[in-house]
Amino acid sequence: MTTIADEVAEGTFEFFRGGDGKIAVEWHEKIDGSYEPKDLSGWSATLQMESLGEVFYQAECVCCPKGVIVAKIPASVIQSGEWGSRLDGTWRIIGYGPEERQEVIGMGYYTIR
Repeated sequence: MTTIADEVAEGTFEFFRGGDGKIAVEWHEKIDGSYEPKDLSGWSATLQMESLGEVFYQAECVCCPKGVIVAKIPASVIQSGEWGSRLDGTWRIIGYGPEERQEVIGMGYYTIR
């Protein structure tokens, strides 16, 4: 799991054909001099996967009140024909909060084996 504190999380993930994939990010914010898990009540998030110059996969994430955002990618998706030529690329999780707030919460690279 990638952890962030007031910045954008970065991480590299490796997925294997035939298995489920998961990207998880833990978001902390500075409160009174210490870092605490961000309360994600009322937030939603979307995982975007990009390869060959286009976003080719999007999935809704689960946002937990204790600052954890989880995106799951089923094995059936990773094995699909769409992913056949996309052996690597970038991922990003975009969060949508109260009052139309939008933030890139995490981003990085992935490879498929």
